Amino acid sequence: MDLSLIIASVLGGGTGIFSAFKAYSNVEEAHKSIRTTWGKAVRDKNTGLPKIYEPGGKWMWPFAQKMNNLRMAGNIVTLENLSITLKNNLTYNFDAFITYDVKDDPLSIYHILFVLESRDVFVENQFKKMIQRVLHRSEELDVKAASARLKKEMTSVLDENGWIVTDCDIMLFTETSVSQFLRGVDYRIQKALEFKEQLPSNLLCAALGVSAVVNVQDDFSIEEQPTEE
Repeated sequence: MDLSLIIASVLGGGTGIFSAFKAYSNVEEAHKSIRTTWGKAVRDKNTGLPKIYEPGGKWMWPFAQKMNNLRMAGNIVTLENLSITLKNNLTYNFDAFITYDVKDDPLSIYHILFVLESRDVFVENQFKKMIQRVLHRSEELDVKAASARLKKEMTSVLDENGWIVTDCDIMLFTETSVSQFLRGVDYRIQKALEFKEQLPSNLLCAALGVSAVVNVQDDFSIEEQPTEE
């Protein structure tokens, strides 16, 4: 047998195996998928909407088609080591998280897969923006109320983009050491003002943690003492 024919057969067989491998794709559990042919979504013949594929193995034309998978449930964004300054100038460190599912309809799945740019970054950026908006409104912190407002705001944003918020919370909210110091100073000032008419100035200064100021009269002078001859 001619050597060139043998080589051609081997190469041809290898190419066939490679093409078959590339033409098979798996849609994982908890995901759904939209198939594209040359970059365009395959549509349902009856409804005209993008055709949704359930989990399982799918065969495709090699190179021409692609399965675009999307996780439908249990999506989560966690933000750590955040910092916020409230309207009363007190500063807090905290973590936050949001969990969300995808609406189970073709238009929502299509929007998230092909309309939004970098969907994970979109959710994270919106989450950061809403945290700033919600917490900056606060004079004093009510974590439970702030979490409820945050979930309401995020529900509105994600709903119009095809998602459903399942949970949203602020965690590990702790006041910074600088903020604690300023709160202590503010408390001491308030108490000093309450008792300023009843306590001598040296005690008030001690309460505030500052040194007393000694007033010197303007006509203060030093008399020269006579020297003995």
